[in-house]
Amino acid sequence: MDYFISTNQIYQDKQFKNVVFVGYDGDKPSYAFKRSIFKNYKLDHSGSNKAFSFSFTNSNSSILHVFEAAILKLDHQDFKQYNYLSLAGASDKIASKTEADIPIALKSFLERNKKIKTIIFHLDNDEVGIGATSKIIKVLDNKYQCIDDHPKESKDVNEELVNIRI
Repeated sequence: MDYFISTNQIYQDKQFKNVVFVGYDGDKPSYAFKRSIFKNYKLDHSGSNKAFSFSFTNSNSSILHVFEAAILKLDHQDFKQYNYLSLAGASDKIASKTEADIPIALKSFLERNKKIKTIIFHLDNDEVGIGATSKIIKVLDNKYQCIDDHPKESKDVNEELVNIRI
C-alpha cells in the first residue's frame, strides 16, 4: 500500500476520510473512486473516466489480473510482478447480455499494454461477477488466454483475503 500512497494513487480525503483510488492517463489523474472506511459508501468521483480506472502496470509482464474493485494484495505475491486492473465494478448489463461488451477499463488497458497474453479474472462470486466473467471471456478468449479465478467460498477477493488473516 505504501507504493500506491507514494505514487498518489491512494489517499484519504480530508472532509469525509474516504479512501480515494486514483487512475492516471499518463501523468494526469483521470479517474477517482471513493470508498468509506466507516460505512457502505462507494462512488466514482464526478467527471471520472473509467478508461483509466485504478491499476498497476508492469510493462515487462504478460499477465493481467482483473478485479471488480481495487485489490492491493493477492496471495502473498509481490504485486510488482504482474499487471492489475480494477474494472470499477462488474456491470449487471454485461452479465445480462447475450454477447458482452468489453468493459471500457479493460479495453483501454489492453490497448495501452500490447504485451498482455494472459488475463486472470477475479470478479465477485455472485451472479453478476460470474456472468460478466463468462461473457467477457467469450469475447476475449480467441486473442488471450483467459482464466476465471473468482473466489469459491467468499463473496469477493477482499472478503477472501480478510478470511485468510483470521
